[in-house]
Amino acid sequence: MNQIPVLIVEDDPMVVEIHRRYLAALKNFLLGGVAGDGKEALLMLEKRPFLRLVMLDVYMPRMDGVAMLRKIRHSRCPVDVIAVTAASEPEVVQDILRNGAFDYLVKPFSFERYSIALGTYVRYYRSFKNGKKLDQDTLDSLAFRQRKQEELLLPKGLHEEKLRQVLSILRTSPEPCSANEVAERTGVSRVTARRYLEFLVSSGKAVTKSAYQNIGRPIKMYVLLP
Repeated sequence: MNQIPVLIVEDDPMVVEIHRRYLAALKNFLLGGVAGDGKEALLMLEKRPFLRLVMLDVYMPRMDGVAMLRKIRHSRCPVDVIAVTAASEPEVVQDILRNGAFDYLVKPFSFERYSIALGTYVRYYRSFKNGKKLDQDTLDSLAFRQRKQEELLLPKGLHEEKLRQVLSILRTSPEPCSANEVAERTGVSRVTARRYLEFLVSSGKAVTKSAYQNIGRPIKMYVLLP
């Protein structure tokens, strides 16, 4: 299976929808199920052994995330867990990490941070799947969760080489750029150029400005942040 099946454990429908949108934008993952509390999630893990990653909230009814994580580890269920929660008390965070959470995202989380967490997880997951022995450098990177910039996952349909071109255009331009200008210089459609530009905005790497004209609607311009 090329894509990693993910279980979302979250009782807030709005947060579930954010998970759905973010996962849909990342090509390496697919949604394998949604549970509203720890008890429901444990039953789902039993019925769906193909699940590999759990996005786990802490504060939930019936069984909270900490109790669920302890049961996962006690049963040796072969899944990894990323905590995604508003809980930030030191004792809660420490408990989650002591029970083997791969990462810890504090709500409200950005797409960029979400993407970096899952990008790091992809590298971790694939390191154990290729059948090769792990050298010291690989073990060090896995143990310390080195998050490099290139690990940020691009939405489906976007490519690193083209993103670098867009970044170069914004970086070297003395003035803000429109989607039309970026499209002409990169050889892609205006719609595609806008997708790259909006991704940079959502990732916190660029901002938009409005350029007003004598006639017609203002044009959205993009500026790379320093």
